[in-house]
Amino acid sequence: MSDRTSVGNGKVLRKAGLLESYHIVRVGCDLDTGVLVSARYTHPSGRLDKETMYLALRVLVQNNRGLSVQVRDGLSSKPLWIGLDSVDLSRIVHFHEETSEHLQTIHESYLAKPFQYGTQDPLWRVAVLSDNNVLFMFHHAVGDGQSGLGFHVQLLFALNTLSQIQTKDTSPIVEIPPSLAFTLPVEKLMDLSVGFPVFWRVIRDTFVPVKFRKANRAWTGKKIPKLENKSFALHVRLFELSSEEAEILLRICRQNKSTFTAFFHTLGIVVMGDLIRMFNLGYKFITTDFAISLRRFTGKPIEAICDEASAWFMVQPIAKQPAKGSADDIQAVVDNFPWEDSASFASFMKNNLSKISQVTGCIKFLFRNFTGHYKGMLGKKRGTTFSLSNLGRFPDNNTNAAVTESGDSAWHMDSMFFSQCDVVLGGAMTLGVSTAESGSVGLAFSWSTNHGLDDDFAEKFVERYCAVIKAMIAQK
Repeated sequence: MSDRTSVGNGKVLRKAGLLESYHIVRVGCDLDTGVLVSARYTHPSGRLDKETMYLALRVLVQNNRGLSVQVRDGLSSKPLWIGLDSVDLSRIVHFHEETSEHLQTIHESYLAKPFQYGTQDPLWRVAVLSDNNVLFMFHHAVGDGQSGLGFHVQLLFALNTLSQIQTKDTSPIVEIPPSLAFTLPVEKLMDLSVGFPVFWRVIRDTFVPVKFRKANRAWTGKKIPKLENKSFALHVRLFELSSEEAEILLRICRQNKSTFTAFFHTLGIVVMGDLIRMFNLGYKFITTDFAISLRRFTGKPIEAICDEASAWFMVQPIAKQPAKGSADDIQAVVDNFPWEDSASFASFMKNNLSKISQVTGCIKFLFRNFTGHYKGMLGKKRGTTFSLSNLGRFPDNNTNAAVTESGDSAWHMDSMFFSQCDVVLGGAMTLGVSTAESGSVGLAFSWSTNHGLDDDFAEKFVERYCAVIKAMIAQK
């Protein structure tokens, strides 16, 4: 990983925070690449051309310091954020003739390419497809998953207010205002003190050998590979619910005192359990983790680009096989879906947000030995079977006001997908959930043949997971 001692004529903005450093070193060790959120835009005039994109992105770059930063000392215990004086959009914004029919492949190819430290390019890139699908790929230290949603919220607003820009500068070179402030790290914005129950839980899960923990009885896919196996071999599968289908599913969840996140989490446990039986793996437990945003504590708006997230890890017994129906009977899964478990999980999330947020605070107990921490995981049992992250609903704010003001000539967004490349150390199967302005819901499944799951198992998981959702919606 390139990491020169200077980055052009940029200046040091500040030392990277704990969570930011955690993600910076992870990428520096070639164990992750970043996060990707794509959205398809619609407009009566047709395609998003280079001139329009440069105008809109100029607004975003000049208003978000996170879009003009680089990293120095990316493998050290104290990485530094470097502020770039300018950003050359022609180097990081690429226009493709492919359409959304190739979206899965493009998600895979963009996620497989890591960011380089010490260059004069910022830690993000954009792909624009010929049918106006815009892919925003970014470093996890620059932003969490919701930052990808925030990018598209800002881009939609910018597209619908371009007429208000007085100077139509379509040059790819964007000069950064010297006064543009960089967001503070999350530990400066909220209390990340750790209570003893959470402290002991995280220390146990981090330092106690797996063979002495309950998680040892869980099936978590393939072991984490050794360092020399650097090929990500990433696969992404996309599944979309129309706004009408999403509304039906949400109504079903609410009728059962559950939420989208709780439902998707519970369904993951059910489908994993079914496949563990089908493949005769002999396990009765899996492990899951799910992410939450810390913005409710820091006060950051949904459109902010920042790294403010936490996660919670759980050991889960797999659901019992339905009493009626064969093991591969989709309708039997629908009829016997454990809604009580889903409602219980929804209640746990609601009542334990403060406790879950403390997990991020536990990063300080690594004493900034991030490289040693990651190397210590290599060759060991994987921690998580199924990982879930839901970006939440598309915000109802000034973006919608801009759309309304633009009338029939407004840009809209009818599709969104959120994927990640945390396949080396992360969950064997990862699901990202996102909701577009239109109300459609995108599900992005990702896994690695080299690192997490065999393709046959993974493809069957995706197929079965989506089939249950479709059957559940159809019967209502």
